[in-house]
Amino acid sequence: MTHTLLEPLARWIRRPRGAAGQTGASACPHCRQSAERWPSGVEGEPGAQICTECGGLVSSRGEALELSEQTTLLAPRGEGRRSTRPGASPAWQPPSPRLDQAVERWVLRRFRRVSAPRLERYVAALRRRIGGGCPGPLLLVDLGEPALAIWPGGRMVLSLGLMASLEDEAQLAFLLAREEALDQAGWPGRRLAWAHLRQRQARLFAGRVEEAAAGTMIELGLRLGFPQRAERTADRDALAAVVRAGYDPTAGSRALRLVEAASIAGTGGRFLLAADRARWLENRGSGLGPGPGYCLNREVYRRAVGGFSVFASH
Repeated sequence: MTHTLLEPLARWIRRPRGAAGQTGASACPHCRQSAERWPSGVEGEPGAQICTECGGLVSSRGEALELSEQTTLLAPRGEGRRSTRPGASPAWQPPSPRLDQAVERWVLRRFRRVSAPRLERYVAALRRRIGGGCPGPLLLVDLGEPALAIWPGGRMVLSLGLMASLEDEAQLAFLLAREEALDQAGWPGRRLAWAHLRQRQARLFAGRVEEAAAGTMIELGLRLGFPQRAERTADRDALAAVVRAGYDPTAGSRALRLVEAASIAGTGGRFLLAADRARWLENRGSGLGPGPGYCLNREVYRRAVGGFSVFASH
């Protein structure tokens, strides 16, 4: 499996000092770490970088960036909390085959898709158990680093690296439930609508607007996630979902710590776990306790996931 997300881009950005195109920042505005420790670029946001020390977002001019709660795109720190004028939000379009095709093209240009029908059925059954209904399709990709994102309509991108980094099914259930909660709250749809509007304003060729917007949505979803308010609400909803399904709610904090440890510094902030958020998850999970149907153990998960032939060749 490949071992880093967008590794060629990361290598390009880590060129020696003085190379053309390097950032103008001398230190991270969040933690003051010297720019000698090169951050990694965010492809969907030209010039945006992630500090390898604190995970803070930095513009090419050295400004602190954050994910806007209004648009869920990147904005200068402070501006991301401003509301736009009434009626300024773009109209959100329902999921369509055209969107699915655009996202799939973008993903498959960057990652190798894994054909593993049994593993896909396993994940689909788990999604039904925690959410009910019929889950959207799954794009399983050959990537050693943890990666997970959802887009409108419930289709997911999931890496083998994420599944391999976890210890038990309860942890995977929690992470999948978080994505479903984000989709139900409309966050991927909001990001797609704003990204689509921005691409149209940039006057790209009409045939490329859909794919460029889809690329921005998935790139930010994989690498940065959503504003903290959205992520914390998803934590709460995911805990409720795993308890209803009979899983151990303390698996939530363990899952996020494991994928944070397995992620490569500077390649994304999606799974960075702030101390206050970790404490909330641990306290809330301990207070809820295991559900009445909790009877899983870690060895069962390792045998199940490791038994799929797709892992045997990596």
